[in-house]
Amino acid sequence: MSTKRTYKGLLVSLGLLPLLITLVGLHFFPATLMLGIGLGIGITAILLNIIYLKDINFFLLVGSISIGLYFLFRLFTGYEYIPDKCNTPVLELLMFTFCFIYLTLPEYYRKFHMAIHLRSKRNYTLEAGIIVVLSAIHLIILAILQEQNLLDNPRVFLVAVYLVPILIYLFCITVNIIGINMAAREEGFYNIIRIAPLWNGKIYLCPHTDVNNWKTVWDVPVEEWLEDPFRNMEHYSTLLGRKIVRKGSMTPRFILRYRQSPAPHSLQTVHLYILPLKTEQELSLKKGRFFDFEELRTGEILLSDFLQEELEHLDLAASMWKEFY
Repeated sequence: MSTKRTYKGLLVSLGLLPLLITLVGLHFFPATLMLGIGLGIGITAILLNIIYLKDINFFLLVGSISIGLYFLFRLFTGYEYIPDKCNTPVLELLMFTFCFIYLTLPEYYRKFHMAIHLRSKRNYTLEAGIIVVLSAIHLIILAILQEQNLLDNPRVFLVAVYLVPILIYLFCITVNIIGINMAAREEGFYNIIRIAPLWNGKIYLCPHTDVNNWKTVWDVPVEEWLEDPFRNMEHYSTLLGRKIVRKGSMTPRFILRYRQSPAPHSLQTVHLYILPLKTEQELSLKKGRFFDFEELRTGEILLSDFLQEELEHLDLAASMWKEFY
């Protein structure tokens, strides 16, 4: 399976963070208290996942269920059946079980999404497989160490019981990050942010020299190419917008996302923003000028390939902004 089919710019293993926080906190706080805190973090993250992403991260879901089950068990039985030192192995065993079920019966997870009117296209197979294999090996080793009474050594206990599960989940996150970056390179993936300043129904453009025919081509003043698949586009566009306007001006507004494939093995995702201006003086650029859209349609002004594709959308945005705002 190619990396670009396995990963689609999604850091799915971040769903392990509430579990990691809980595992670390168990070494510093009472078990029941920390399990309750971890459960609260997990439930909050699930709700945010549903509201903003219309999805439920598998690791976030099963991590929260594992914490919740163990929290209820601790709440009603205390330390009667499971000693305090077994908190981490119990959570690891629960995660191992859920990941094993996912690998053997993945269609049930998809049916669960459909039952609550959510559709997930995310792939958790690789990380779930890592958890199953490494946790199985670790739990077997723990049983052997316990049989040989080697866990009586505090240092061995600390590493074998506490540290290894945390390292397993951190390893999953690392593999996920590496996989996404490999997929981005395999696809030749680029994010392009383009910002077009608008004022009074007009658009501000700057001249550029076309290296192919050495003619002057007009284009938007801000264009940034990004290879980082984790970059927050909204935040970064705001930072770019602040560089070309005076303090107190509006921030860029997203209006369009589209893709271009200029080469067989590359993919460009263009994120187009407008930067509405209240006055002409807000713009700190001096190399370009404002154009009427009718002037740009005459064909007398040479426009970039990107701008030609965006022109109708920008004209509509400029007209609506002038009329309603």
